[in-house]
Amino acid sequence: AAMLSIPLLIAVLWMYQDKDEQQEVAQMVEIKTNPGMTTSVELPDGTEVVLNSSSSLRYPSRFADDKREVKLVGEAFFSVAKDEKKFIVGTLNNSKIVVHGTEFNVEAYKGSRTVQTTLVSGKVSFSYVNNGRRNNVMMIPGQKVIYDIVREKVVVKEVNVDVETCWKDGRLIFRNTPFEDILKSLSKRYNVEFILKKASLKQNSFTATFTKQRLERILEHFRISSNIHFKFVEDGDVDAERQVIEVY
Repeated sequence: AAMLSIPLLIAVLWMYQDKDEQQEVAQMVEIKTNPGMTTSVELPDGTEVVLNSSSSLRYPSRFADDKREVKLVGEAFFSVAKDEKKFIVGTLNNSKIVVHGTEFNVEAYKGSRTVQTTLVSGKVSFSYVNNGRRNNVMMIPGQKVIYDIVREKVVVKEVNVDVETCWKDGRLIFRNTPFEDILKSLSKRYNVEFILKKASLKQNSFTATFTKQRLERILEHFRISSNIHFKFVEDGDVDAERQVIEVY
């Protein structure tokens, strides 16, 4: 189940039928990635975006005169082209990231409790709603904002940006990372579902780097180093979207 980097779906969401109006009004485009795959796209302003597994990005074929605005569901890494016009990434629960020219990572999967933003370079403002009022948090490089959608609260922490953004280069970097978070990363990358049968394993943390290894080889490292076992569960449903793996 190797990670691929290919465009998977590009859809025109709507367009004006009148030819004269077509020249003036931008079409909306949506790009989606299938589970376990990534893709990259260059936006009309030259901004480069890498989409992670099971993500979608909507953007106009031509940006407006006053701003550059896109909508993200899932995870993406942005290298924003410098421009006087603000670049805005809309995410879950009416939260958004406002930038001018920078590199940052956003994780905002549908159904998730949090929206997470990591700033690599430049400066961004994370905007969110709390008790009906909009608040803004200015970030500096090396910081990560975690927005709790349910509690409408924000936490800012210092992080290793290489760990947070390595996925776009086909790598997995763990630095004293809780085992439960490692399983989430593997689940996203290889499109599998882990069932933790031994709760005590949540207390373990690991430091490791994996570059384009097969999932079986990565699991073997954990078995040898920490005596953690994995069992691929046979499912009679041949149309099941994800392979189930028990961990004990």
